Amino acid sequence: MLSQHERMADVMNRPGVYGIYRLEPALAFFGGFSAAAELGYFCGFEAWLARNGGIGANIVWSYQAEKVVAARAAEQADEVEEFFALVREFLAEVRQLTLPPPPSPSRLLSQERAGAEESR
Repeated sequence: MLSQHERMADVMNRPGVYGIYRLEPALAFFGGFSAAAELGYFCGFEAWLARNGGIGANIVWSYQAEKVVAARAAEQADEVEEFFALVREFLAEVRQLTLPPPPSPSRLLSQERAGAEESR
């Protein structure tokens, strides 16, 4: 069984496996994860977002995250990856945890090929 930290790394490295292709499902997944973890894992995320570009400490974190992502993301930027970058920043600063960076496209392709060869 994966720890909370390992699960976060897995979700952020393989979002498609979890059905995360857009920002809204990412926010929903993290909201559910936060509730299941009894708010411990993301404790302080709302206040951190407010200090790092959010619109106020009394605003729900998911709305703040949408606004921060929109402000940070360039027109071609992937909103999901920008949200994951926010989560990594929060965990590194507040929880002093480091998640591995997302895999490069070439690494993902080689993993897919290896998986296809194993299933033969």
